Amino acid sequence: PSSTFNPTLQYFYQCITFRAENPDQPLPPLDPNIAHYLSPDQELYNNAKAECDRFASMFALREIEVPKKEKKFYADIIKDEGKPRDDIPIAEPFSDQISEINPVDDFYRLLKDRQVDRVGPAIKQMQELIVRLVEKAFQGNTYAKAINCLKNLRQGCLDEDEFEAFNLFMIQQIKRLQQIHPDFWNLVVAH
Repeated sequence: PSSTFNPTLQYFYQCITFRAENPDQPLPPLDPNIAHYLSPDQELYNNAKAECDRFASMFALREIEVPKKEKKFYADIIKDEGKPRDDIPIAEPFSDQISEINPVDDFYRLLKDRQVDRVGPAIKQMQELIVRLVEKAFQGNTYAKAINCLKNLRQGCLDEDEFEAFNLFMIQQIKRLQQIHPDFWNLVVAH
């Protein structure tokens, strides 16, 4: 403890030692050497005060009011049973399809669904979507989305130990697309 550089621990062990030797006396004040560690160097502090104040002024703090949520109990809900309620959330039906609108989120949602094994169909749908995005592209307008899907397909296949499916897709489909859409392939290589 005497070689510890943590001032709190040093004072703590000093108090334990003092209390063991003097059980009836009040604890000693903080050792001046320890107090010196805790107080900043006044000259250094004064020299840096202007910069510290300028830095602090760049990050203005303001209080944000968080609205309190009303607690709803099950007894209150069933008491109002029969009355139409607009505030009770209705679960959306589970879709096992990957949409073109938000394909990456749909893909990961299917991968994470552990009630039914949807990994294989999710990978197949994502592969088909990538090919469809590339083939229907007008002057490369959907290439960015296809590349994003391709990156996430690769990561999803790695996470699910389905790297063979990804490699086979790259060999069969992407090489075919390489010949038809070389500008897409150049973007894939660049990423």
